[in-house]
Amino acid sequence: MLTRANLERSVASLSTKRDQLAHRLRHIYMEGPARDLEFLVSTKSFAGLMMRWDFLQMVAEQDRLLLESVETEKDKVEANKKRLESNLQEVSVNAQRTTKESSKLTNLRESRASTVQQIQSKREEYEAAAAELERSARAVAALLARLERSRQAEATKARGEGRNPQPYSGDFARGQGQLDWPVQGNIVGHMGLETHPRFGTQVRNDGIDIAVPSGTPVRAVAKGRVDFANDDYEGIGGMVVLNHGDGYYTIYSHLSEVNVSSGIEVNSGTVIGRSGETGSLKGPVLHFEVRKGATPLNPESWLR
Repeated sequence: MLTRANLERSVASLSTKRDQLAHRLRHIYMEGPARDLEFLVSTKSFAGLMMRWDFLQMVAEQDRLLLESVETEKDKVEANKKRLESNLQEVSVNAQRTTKESSKLTNLRESRASTVQQIQSKREEYEAAAAELERSARAVAALLARLERSRQAEATKARGEGRNPQPYSGDFARGQGQLDWPVQGNIVGHMGLETHPRFGTQVRNDGIDIAVPSGTPVRAVAKGRVDFANDDYEGIGGMVVLNHGDGYYTIYSHLSEVNVSSGIEVNSGTVIGRSGETGSLKGPVLHFEVRKGATPLNPESWLR
């Protein structure tokens, strides 16, 4: 704004001085140099001659100053014009830069909004899956309670008939801290409340989760009887429950394949199924539990 105003003032001043110069040049042209000579020699005294000579010198000086002022104003106009063009170019560059930055900001906002929406969607999916896993855990606890009641009833009946109700009684308890792992892998889920690092959602884990590729053979950690086997139990994939006597059970779930059936006895190391990821919140894993009756025990204290 300031440069444009300066330019306008310079143009106006230049126009005025050009008009003055044009008027003076017209006068000189019309009068010619003889007019100045006539003016000079028409005096009747030497003193008058000198006065008229000084006057003509002063007029010539004024003409010179007028011409120089025209040149000066012209230079000012050119300088202000260049400065204005430079400022306009800078404004244009800044406007383009601002437009780009605004576009980047808009894209960033849209990307951030999309990311927030995706996170929210994933959070809702995770919370729904976590709720389903909690429901499945309650179903497993109820199943174990029924199996324990059935075991106790069977034991009572066997004792009444004079039979040994559990031929491998005591073996499992002596194996605490010495049991072979059902699969070899890293523990990615520990017993207790697990908090999701991003969503803060808490899920109760009654066992441990061991990360292994889907299809990995799953082995019994001790000899026992298959009290339950299902290819797809309550949304957690295949599940096998082994009864090891004295109220001890081990549970193997998220299986992609179940290789045993209820009622058969298995030895330690027997392949009872293959790992999978159905119902898992952590990808391909084996979910493994140890229970005394319906009470969960920490499997990490039982494995070697």
